[in-house]
Amino acid sequence: MEIGFRHTGEYPYRDIWLSVTQSEGDSIPPRTDTLHIYLTGEKGHWVQSGAMGGLYQHVYVSDKPVIFSTDSIDRVFRITHLMRQNPLPGISDVGIRLFLPGRVNAQEDKQQDGKSPQ
Repeated sequence: MEIGFRHTGEYPYRDIWLSVTQSEGDSIPPRTDTLHIYLTGEKGHWVQSGAMGGLYQHVYVSDKPVIFSTDSIDRVFRITHLMRQNPLPGISDVGIRLFLPGRVNAQEDKQQDGKSPQ
């Protein structure tokens, strides 16, 4: 699973805390993970892709597998920021991408660069 997000230079923090909740139907309890993602290095420079049209893009690749039960058709992912300020200035968009382990297509990834997180 990848979580991608983009922001402008107006984003005022060096990092972001996110809560990612995965739900499948009513009978399975939701699973929540908390992520702390650093967006700048020690000197305050953005660590990911440079500004494209004024946006900085960050991609977090989770090392935890996303597990789906075969009984459920409906799956819901909820990404929520855990920062004190609400709304967060400068956040443009957030997305999630699911893929099978070992099945990431590097050529397709190159074609997706600069596009909205899927």
